[in-house]
Amino acid sequence: MSWETIFSSAKKAVAVGQRLGVPYTRTLLPQLEIRIMNESLGLQEPKIVSVDQDGMGMIGISGVIWDCGLYMADFLCSAHISNEAHPPTANVEEDSASALNNLNLTSVLDIGCGTGICGVVAGHLGAKQIVFTDSVLTDAFEWNLETLKGSLAADSRRAESLKWRWPDDDSSPLPELLAKGVELADEVDGKEFHWDTVLCSDVLYEKACLPALQLLLRRLKFRKLVFAYKKRHDEPEREFFAELATWCRVRLFPKELITSINLPPQNVDENLFILIISPI
Repeated sequence: MSWETIFSSAKKAVAVGQRLGVPYTRTLLPQLEIRIMNESLGLQEPKIVSVDQDGMGMIGISGVIWDCGLYMADFLCSAHISNEAHPPTANVEEDSASALNNLNLTSVLDIGCGTGICGVVAGHLGAKQIVFTDSVLTDAFEWNLETLKGSLAADSRRAESLKWRWPDDDSSPLPELLAKGVELADEVDGKEFHWDTVLCSDVLYEKACLPALQLLLRRLKFRKLVFAYKKRHDEPEREFFAELATWCRVRLFPKELITSINLPPQNVDENLFILIISPI
């Protein structure tokens, strides 16, 4: 599905008072129980993982779990329910079903990670190396990271974090964790390190940061980028995706392929989307 359909409808982005994308009562909870579905766990027995919040209400923007984070969690789980559970249909393009069935979480970069919910879910779905990055790393995130590390250690998998603000220019090199991954990989047979999957959940919230994010994505080496996106600022966001489409294939993912596991169906509103992006 074309990403342009997001902006082609007559309906505009949500009004200012509805833009936050998280119920206030949820922001007051010290933690959320996240249900993780994996075909190896059985469809009737989800794994329950507690993810901490900072308990600061709406003040702690990066310390609470937004609808986009839960929607991303459901997308990632949907890719692991069954490799045969999502065949193409009359309403679902074949490449969309393929994108879900073939999602590779071997190496994962979680950009604008907040509480870390997206990378945490990826870790429990089998990611071998995960890097979390954000300009603010909250106490809740640090707790979630240490808890995740304990879960990964038995399988010699690794997770690291980087407190880093997206620069406005490319005058300085990317931090090694972003350029080379947890293992700080050198070129192998002349090939550079590429992230298998980059996760971006609700990172377009501040429209002033969009040029810096676009620059960062151009500099990263990745095979697939997944956006969990809530539409708030029509024109700046349309321009962001239009520029992204000049060097990437940008696809809008069908909502009917995402199983509602953590985000109640009534919260999946018409301004909430998953986009799959791959460099051309």
